[in-house]
Amino acid sequence: MKKGFWRFKTVHQNFKNAFDRIWEYALKEGILNEGCILHQLKAKTSEEYSMEEILRNLMLFLIGGFDTVSSTMASVLYYLAKHPEERKKIHIEIEEVLKSDVGNISSESLDKMESLNMFIKEAQRLNGFGFSSF
Repeated sequence: MKKGFWRFKTVHQNFKNAFDRIWEYALKEGILNEGCILHQLKAKTSEEYSMEEILRNLMLFLIGGFDTVSSTMASVLYYLAKHPEERKKIHIEIEEVLKSDVGNISSESLDKMESLNMFIKEAQRLNGFGFSSF
């Protein structure tokens, strides 16, 4: 067996084990609902997709999403460090939104953070989504 293929099989098996543990925990705690991606994927498993196909796609999403998220975060942090006046403005906005939402972070509270959202979009415009990859 080739060394590289063995590594992929090990990573794949570890990912499958992690997915199975997450699924069992979600079932035990009752945190699955119709909108949960795990619920949707598991429901379609018997109909359209094999568990193997789902795991391969989840691995692709994880690996593909990691680079775009990390490069976006790096560019946002870079520009926040370069522009302390914007950083202060965003900090105040975050505190105000969290105060009004009693400290709970939800998608609705993130939507209220207009300055933060505009700052992230500007950082993406300036650097693109994968600038650290090149």
